[in-house]
Amino acid sequence: IPGQYLSAPFVPNEHKTYRKTSPRGGIVYFFSDRLTFKAMIGRAFREPSPGELFGVNTYVGGSNNPRKISPEVIKTSELAMDWTINSNFNLRINGFNTRFENAIDYSGTSNSIVNAYTLGTRGIETELLSSFKYFSTFVNYSRFYRFLDNNLDATISKHPNEIKNSPGYTANARISTTWEK
Repeated sequence: IPGQYLSAPFVPNEHKTYRKTSPRGGIVYFFSDRLTFKAMIGRAFREPSPGELFGVNTYVGGSNNPRKISPEVIKTSELAMDWTINSNFNLRINGFNTRFENAIDYSGTSNSIVNAYTLGTRGIETELLSSFKYFSTFVNYSRFYRFLDNNLDATISKHPNEIKNSPGYTANARISTTWEK
Protein backbone atom coordinates (compact mmCIF):
# COMPACT_ATOMS: atom_id res chain seq x y z
CA ILE A 1 0.00 0.00 0.00
CA PRO A 2 1.51 3.34 -0.95
CA GLY A 3 2.52 5.48 2.01
CA GLN A 4 0.23 8.40 1.10
CA TYR A 5 -2.85 6.24 1.87
CA LEU A 6 -1.69 5.38 5.36
CA SER A 7 -2.04 7.70 8.30
CA ALA A 8 -0.97 7.39 11.93
CA PRO A 9 -0.35 4.99 13.60
CA PHE A 10 0.75 3.17 10.42
CA VAL A 11 4.34 3.59 9.35
CA PRO A 12 5.20 2.36 5.84
CA ASN A 13 7.98 -0.20 5.58
CA GLU A 14 8.30 -0.41 9.38
CA HIS A 15 9.61 -3.63 10.83
CA LYS A 16 10.42 -4.74 14.34
CA THR A 17 12.86 -7.55 14.92
CA TYR A 18 13.03 -9.69 18.02
CA ARG A 19 16.49 -11.25 18.14
CA LYS A 20 18.37 -12.36 21.20
CA THR A 21 20.59 -15.25 21.97
CA SER A 22 19.60 -17.72 24.65
CA PRO A 23 22.93 -18.84 26.10
CA ARG A 24 23.31 -21.33 28.92
CA GLY A 25 26.61 -22.18 30.54
CA GLY A 26 27.82 -24.28 33.38
CA ILE A 27 30.91 -25.35 35.24
CA VAL A 28 31.15 -28.75 36.92
CA TYR A 29 33.89 -29.40 39.47
CA PHE A 30 34.50 -33.01 40.47
CA PHE A 31 35.98 -32.58 43.94
CA SER A 32 36.17 -36.37 44.30
CA ASP A 33 34.46 -39.39 42.83
CA ARG A 34 31.69 -38.88 45.42
CA LEU A 35 31.34 -35.08 45.54
CA THR A 36 30.46 -32.77 42.65
CA PHE A 37 29.79 -29.02 42.56
CA LYS A 38 27.97 -27.25 39.73
CA ALA A 39 27.44 -23.59 38.81
CA MET A 40 25.04 -22.74 35.96
CA ILE A 41 23.73 -19.56 34.40
CA GLY A 42 21.39 -19.00 31.51
CA ARG A 43 19.09 -16.64 29.69
CA ALA A 44 16.15 -17.39 27.43
CA PHE A 45 13.65 -15.21 25.65
CA ARG A 46 10.27 -15.62 23.97
CA GLU A 47 9.08 -13.22 21.34
CA PRO A 48 5.40 -12.21 21.33
CA SER A 49 3.28 -14.46 19.15
CA PRO A 50 1.27 -12.97 16.25
CA GLY A 51 -1.91 -13.51 18.28
CA GLU A 52 -0.47 -11.51 21.16
CA LEU A 53 0.57 -8.71 18.84
CA PHE A 54 -2.42 -8.47 16.52
CA GLY A 55 -5.44 -10.22 18.00
CA VAL A 56 -6.43 -13.37 19.79
CA ASN A 57 -10.17 -13.68 19.17
CA THR A 58 -13.25 -11.50 18.90
CA TYR A 59 -13.49 -10.95 22.67
CA VAL A 60 -9.84 -10.21 23.44
CA GLY A 61 -7.93 -7.98 21.08
CA GLY A 62 -4.22 -8.25 20.68
CA SER A 63 -1.90 -5.54 21.81
CA ASN A 64 -3.34 -2.07 21.28
CA ASN A 65 0.12 -1.03 20.25
CA PRO A 66 2.39 -3.87 19.04
CA ARG A 67 5.37 -1.51 19.21
CA LYS A 68 5.11 -1.49 23.01
CA ILE A 69 5.18 -5.26 23.55
CA SER A 70 8.64 -6.48 24.56
CA PRO A 71 9.81 -10.09 24.51
CA GLU A 72 9.76 -12.15 27.70
CA VAL A 73 13.21 -12.77 29.15
CA ILE A 74 14.12 -15.35 31.79
CA LYS A 75 17.49 -15.19 33.54
CA THR A 76 18.58 -18.04 35.80
CA SER A 77 21.53 -18.93 38.00
CA GLU A 78 22.07 -22.06 40.06
CA LEU A 79 24.60 -23.54 42.47
CA ALA A 80 24.36 -27.26 43.16
CA MET A 81 26.07 -30.04 45.06
CA ASP A 82 25.76 -33.80 44.52
CA TRP A 83 27.27 -35.97 47.26
CA THR A 84 27.28 -39.76 47.22
CA ILE A 85 27.58 -40.39 50.95
CA ASN A 86 27.99 -44.16 50.54
CA SER A 87 26.64 -46.88 48.26
CA ASN A 88 23.15 -46.44 49.77
CA PHE A 89 22.71 -42.67 50.15
CA ASN A 90 23.01 -39.69 47.80
CA LEU A 91 22.40 -36.06 48.91
CA ARG A 92 21.64 -33.27 46.43
CA ILE A 93 21.31 -29.56 47.19
CA ASN A 94 20.45 -26.88 44.64
CA GLY A 95 20.12 -23.12 45.18
CA PHE A 96 18.56 -21.04 42.40
CA ASN A 97 17.73 -17.49 41.39
CA THR A 98 15.23 -16.78 38.58
CA ARG A 99 14.19 -13.44 37.13
CA PHE A 100 11.23 -13.44 34.71
CA GLU A 101 11.03 -10.08 32.90
CA ASN A 102 8.20 -8.60 30.81
CA ALA A 103 5.73 -11.47 31.21
CA ILE A 104 3.07 -11.16 28.51
CA ASP A 105 -0.46 -11.41 29.88
CA TYR A 106 -4.02 -10.16 29.43
CA SER A 107 -4.90 -6.78 30.96
CA GLY A 108 -8.46 -6.52 32.19
CA THR A 109 -8.38 -2.72 32.26
CA SER A 110 -7.40 -2.23 28.63
CA ASN A 111 -8.83 -5.49 27.20
CA SER A 112 -5.51 -6.12 25.51
CA ILE A 113 -2.31 -8.11 25.78
CA VAL A 114 0.50 -6.27 27.61
CA ASN A 115 3.81 -6.82 29.37
CA ALA A 116 2.16 -7.31 32.75
CA TYR A 117 4.90 -7.96 35.29
CA THR A 118 8.49 -8.83 36.17
CA LEU A 119 9.05 -11.40 38.91
CA GLY A 120 12.08 -12.72 40.77
CA THR A 121 12.22 -15.97 42.75
CA ARG A 122 14.98 -17.46 44.89
CA GLY A 123 15.04 -20.81 46.56
CA ILE A 124 16.76 -23.97 47.66
CA GLU A 125 15.95 -27.60 46.96
CA THR A 126 17.32 -30.61 48.83
CA GLU A 127 16.91 -34.30 48.12
CA LEU A 128 18.11 -37.45 49.85
CA LEU A 129 18.01 -40.62 47.74
CA SER A 130 18.61 -44.07 49.10
CA SER A 131 18.58 -47.56 47.69
CA PHE A 132 18.93 -50.92 49.28
CA LYS A 133 18.62 -54.44 47.93
CA TYR A 134 14.87 -54.41 47.23
CA PHE A 135 13.89 -50.90 48.31
CA SER A 136 14.49 -47.37 47.08
CA THR A 137 13.36 -44.16 48.76
CA PHE A 138 13.66 -40.44 48.44
CA VAL A 139 12.81 -37.43 50.57
CA ASN A 140 12.96 -33.89 49.18
CA TYR A 141 12.24 -30.42 50.46
CA SER A 142 11.97 -27.10 48.63
CA ARG A 143 11.77 -23.56 49.94
CA PHE A 144 11.45 -20.53 47.70
CA TYR A 145 10.33 -16.93 47.99
CA ARG A 146 9.65 -13.89 45.86
CA PHE A 147 12.39 -11.24 45.96
CA LEU A 148 11.01 -9.07 43.16
CA ASP A 149 7.43 -8.27 42.19
CA ASN A 150 7.21 -5.39 39.76
CA ASN A 151 3.72 -5.26 38.27
CA LEU A 152 3.36 -3.24 35.11
CA ASP A 153 -0.44 -3.75 35.13
CA ALA A 154 -2.36 -2.09 37.98
CA THR A 155 -5.00 -4.86 38.00
CA ILE A 156 -2.49 -7.48 39.23
CA SER A 157 -1.94 -7.33 42.98
CA LYS A 158 1.57 -7.45 44.37
CA HIS A 159 2.69 -10.18 46.74
CA PRO A 160 6.11 -9.24 48.11
CA ASN A 161 8.04 -12.19 49.55
CA GLU A 162 5.12 -14.51 48.79
CA ILE A 163 4.36 -16.92 45.96
CA LYS A 164 0.63 -17.24 45.32
CA ASN A 165 0.38 -19.91 42.61
CA SER A 166 2.15 -22.64 44.61
CA PRO A 167 3.27 -23.20 48.21
CA GLY A 168 6.57 -21.65 49.27
CA TYR A 169 7.44 -24.88 51.10
CA THR A 170 7.15 -28.32 49.52
CA ALA A 171 8.11 -31.73 50.89
CA ASN A 172 7.79 -35.14 49.22
CA ALA A 173 8.69 -38.68 50.16
CA ARG A 174 8.45 -42.02 48.39
CA ILE A 175 9.32 -45.64 49.04
CA SER A 176 9.19 -48.34 46.42
CA THR A 177 10.14 -51.96 46.23
CA THR A 178 10.79 -54.61 43.60
CA TRP A 179 10.73 -58.38 43.69
CA GLU A 180 12.42 -60.85 41.44
CA LYS A 181 9.14 -62.33 40.15
